[in-house]
Amino acid sequence: MSTTHLKAAASVSIGVLLIPGGFVPLEEKIVALAQAGFDGIDMYMWDLIPYTEQIFNCKLTVRDVFDFNFSEGDWKLLLQAAERVGALCTSQGLQVVSAVALFDAEGWPKGSEQAKKARTNLGQWSLLMKAMGTSMLVVAANASPSAQTDLDLVAEDLGELADMLHSSEQRIALESLCWSTAAPTWSTAWEVVKRADRQNLGLCIDTFHIAAVEWADPTTASGQLEEPNAVANFSASLKRLTAEVSPEKIFSIQLGDAYKLPSPADPQKLKWPPLLYWAAGWRVKPTTGGGFLPVDQVTDAVLKTGFVGPISIEMFDGGKDGQTPPPGSALDQAKLLSESWDKSVPSASKV
Repeated sequence: MSTTHLKAAASVSIGVLLIPGGFVPLEEKIVALAQAGFDGIDMYMWDLIPYTEQIFNCKLTVRDVFDFNFSEGDWKLLLQAAERVGALCTSQGLQVVSAVALFDAEGWPKGSEQAKKARTNLGQWSLLMKAMGTSMLVVAANASPSAQTDLDLVAEDLGELADMLHSSEQRIALESLCWSTAAPTWSTAWEVVKRADRQNLGLCIDTFHIAAVEWADPTTASGQLEEPNAVANFSASLKRLTAEVSPEKIFSIQLGDAYKLPSPADPQKLKWPPLLYWAAGWRVKPTTGGGFLPVDQVTDAVLKTGFVGPISIEMFDGGKDGQTPPPGSALDQAKLLSESWDKSVPSASKV
């Protein structure tokens, strides 16, 4: 058995945030994951926000589900909450693997208001990371329609953000979101990381996002891309991933599968892009969750690079209708996550 992969889970993988009845308190999640045999947790702002509001009996100024531009007072409360979260994780023997996620951060014109805002927010995230005891920040590839698509400009901007964290010995893991503007695929995210060329900048590779954009299509009846060469192209892409991506530049892996939508997504009827709509409520644990994506092939391709590091399960499971929270207690759900992790990474054991 290999001992090269820390067994971790995303804090959002217990319960489901956007569905009525799906809320589970963060303290319960942390204790449950530790009891289920996990050694690490990816700590999401979506969990830190309600935890902060709970312990300080306050309401933070959250403008949108992806908008974490808080007031100065809110950031101070979040920092105090992060210190408590870090202490609780330590008491339970859980390592905080990463802080998730800084959205819409890179790819802005130099000196623009968006670029200034990203740098201000990054400074606050750096403090939160230190408080929780983690050195890694997941930056979700910019999905704003107004963001730049020139990869050289995106890389330059992201490199500057990485430089801001260098003196604190903190790292950025760029995650390609399948609906993002400039880096919706592993290959475009990898190109950005290569061009930026910073020691503390690497990739967070998510099996769902790769399969969702290169194999699947939520707008079709089959749920799959229907181009004639889609399957062959997907296979070729995974072979390139194994051959081209440097394992030391993979900072973490997130495992996730998804149900096929009950009916094709109609872009004209959705407030979000179809891929985001699908991702928000139909993502399930791999191997044992009943999903239909070939994520085992993605996992295998990434592990063949020689990657050594944390592997985490991330899911947003609203059931096959996208509206039903997972059954059972936090511990029940954590045990199922643990079983899924063990079956998805059979060649790896806990560090």
